[in-house]
Amino acid sequence: MEKRVVLMILGLFMALNGLFAQVPQKVNYQGIARDGNGNPLLNTQVGLRLTIHAGAPAGTVVFQETHSPSTNGFGLFNVILGAGTLVSGNFSTIQWGSNSFFFEIELDPNGGTSYTSVGNNQLISVPYALHARTVEVDSVNDADSDPLNEIQFLSKTGNVISLSSGGGSVVLNDDDPTNELQTLSKSGNTITLSNGGSVVLNDDDPTNELQTLSISGNNLSLSNGNTVTLPSSTSGADNDWLWGSAGIHHDSLNVGIGLPANSNYKLLVNNNNVNTSTRYGIRVTQSNFLGSSSYGIYASNSNYYSGSGGNNYGGYFQAYNSSGTSGSTTYGTYSDATNLASGNIASYGSYAIADITGSGTGNTYGNYSSSSNYSTMDGDAFGGYFYAYRNSSTPASDSYGLYANAYSYSTNSGLNYGVYATHSSGSGTRYAGYFNGSVYATGVVTTSDARLKKEIRPYSSALVALSSLNVYRYTFDQESYPTLNLPQGEQVGLMAQELETTFPALVQKAVNPKLELDEEAAKAQFGEGNYTLNEAGKVVVGEEVEFKGVNYLGLVPVMVQSIKELKQLVEDQQKEIESLKSEVKSLQSK
Repeated sequence: MEKRVVLMILGLFMALNGLFAQVPQKVNYQGIARDGNGNPLLNTQVGLRLTIHAGAPAGTVVFQETHSPSTNGFGLFNVILGAGTLVSGNFSTIQWGSNSFFFEIELDPNGGTSYTSVGNNQLISVPYALHARTVEVDSVNDADSDPLNEIQFLSKTGNVISLSSGGGSVVLNDDDPTNELQTLSKSGNTITLSNGGSVVLNDDDPTNELQTLSISGNNLSLSNGNTVTLPSSTSGADNDWLWGSAGIHHDSLNVGIGLPANSNYKLLVNNNNVNTSTRYGIRVTQSNFLGSSSYGIYASNSNYYSGSGGNNYGGYFQAYNSSGTSGSTTYGTYSDATNLASGNIASYGSYAIADITGSGTGNTYGNYSSSSNYSTMDGDAFGGYFYAYRNSSTPASDSYGLYANAYSYSTNSGLNYGVYATHSSGSGTRYAGYFNGSVYATGVVTTSDARLKKEIRPYSSALVALSSLNVYRYTFDQESYPTLNLPQGEQVGLMAQELETTFPALVQKAVNPKLELDEEAAKAQFGEGNYTLNEAGKVVVGEEVEFKGVNYLGLVPVMVQSIKELKQLVEDQQKEIESLKSEVKSLQSK
């Protein structure tokens, strides 16, 4: 085997044995391993045995250990003398000042234990170690060899605190721990401290601020104060409420506002809007600062007659706009619920219940809404427009634009719909329901009754058609279409334009409608200043976008047919395989 040598670079930080107990009993050692041609052994594990001899290069072994370091890209390795695998001796007990010592390095270039000596040199002192030797000849005379004479004791006698060995004392002027305590007392309208000082209360009567409010005719008075006179009606007797021809009227049982009282209506309200501002037939604001229920309007109407032909309304609201101009919004009913409380409290813009307890056959509506637009202006008509806005960061509440529940107490076989929606026939894009955002349903049922279908015929070549489709991973462009509420995150699906070439019936045009609100409605939904008016004085909360929609459920029957075709293909191939196996077996037997 070619002999290899090692160029050793030894870095030592040594201290005389016994100088300080905290000095580490280890020495850093660094070297470069080279082969016989002087080339470094790069990235190679080598075996080392390090030995310290006393007195001579081949003297008594006082310490020996082994290492298995790996060289780096330059052939350099690092070990710590005193931290290897111990063979003999104790590095920390070597008496460095009692003798001369020699350091021998042995190497196995293959990383084993077949060591060859590559160096043996005497360990000699470095300048700092020589300087440390001056401690042995320190000429400083320590005149005080007593280690205890600096210790003193602190004591207290009475109000005097003293240090021993003539360290002095101090006198506490106040040694009484209770002389600062005083007692607070009250006698009549005087409050007094036991050791001095008192104050006199000017008003010690807890009842003299109480007053009684009373009314006599039009005079409203306080028992200990003044009186104000309430205004009377502008015309007629005050009990008649006859405030002008279009004012407030009443008869013995009915009230009319804007129109004379009518026996057919308990409350009749009329508001003729002849300008472009927002006006209300009835606007009720109800603030609840207590824990009870609060209603802006609570309407109930019960029909106990067994006859037929009559309608029953808890509340009937109609808004009619006959103006030929644009720029106004018409609401049959506009409901807004704002919850400013910090508790877990429900808020309803409109809460409607339809309860059937009789045996009749009529329809019952919790909320029945109809919207008709007969004008030529560019406006939208909504049977019901629902908006839920929660301006709160607390996670304990939910927001529902529309929350619907249908429940039947009776045992009949009638139908229950939480929400029933239908669209009329005609041209253009029509939806029974359009949802801007994700829709979650625990179950979905689509129409597939054979009695509702015609021109029924088999479908074929489904496997070939499906094979032409491409499936993509993508994300929606929410920046370009911020009001569409497009799904977030990565999606998997088809491209409608590609699907349309193969399955045109499964791709339909969809339109996200533009929605405009007047300023009053926008203020109620978004808060003061959180919206922008356009040139027409409206707030646009949705943009009109036309796009293509995919009926993914319509692909399910195609997949079913493709599975059947794939199954038939596999069966045909299996038959062909069995036939080929039979032919091979026949050929092998010849």
